[in-house]
Amino acid sequence: EVSKFVSQELGGVRLHDDINTLSDDDFLAVTAGRGLIVSATIIDGFGRLRKYVKEYGKEISIILFGCDAKSIEASLLPKSRQMIGMVKGWEKTRVGLVKHVMMQPSLETEDKSSTDESPSPYQPGEEMKAAIVALKKASEAAPQVD
Repeated sequence: EVSKFVSQELGGVRLHDDINTLSDDDFLAVTAGRGLIVSATIIDGFGRLRKYVKEYGKEISIILFGCDAKSIEASLLPKSRQMIGMVKGWEKTRVGLVKHVMMQPSLETEDKSSTDESPSPYQPGEEMKAAIVALKKASEAAPQVD
């Protein structure tokens, strides 16, 4: 729901739900000014993204939702130490913007009945609103191809 919300806030940017299947064609949409939002989990790794950083790094933004060390440790996941290390790798990826956004469970609904066309039920907090503003500024600054 978060990626759908972000897409709507950025004017209907195309969604891609698996970072490990990114292709050159996906990035053509970015250079054409249409934008692209790719969902990933920390454990997906950033290797596939790094393939595109050299050419598109300034146009790429990474928003890490609920990925601060305290949140990960509080989750009691078995691989929390490994995940914290992976977050550091995501943070060090040379892109135009890396931003953390805290997630609060009360901000998301469990309504799974929404369709791609329906508005996202996600309700943003102040950090998310600030992330949207940062993404809009980054988008405005990105070079556009005619």
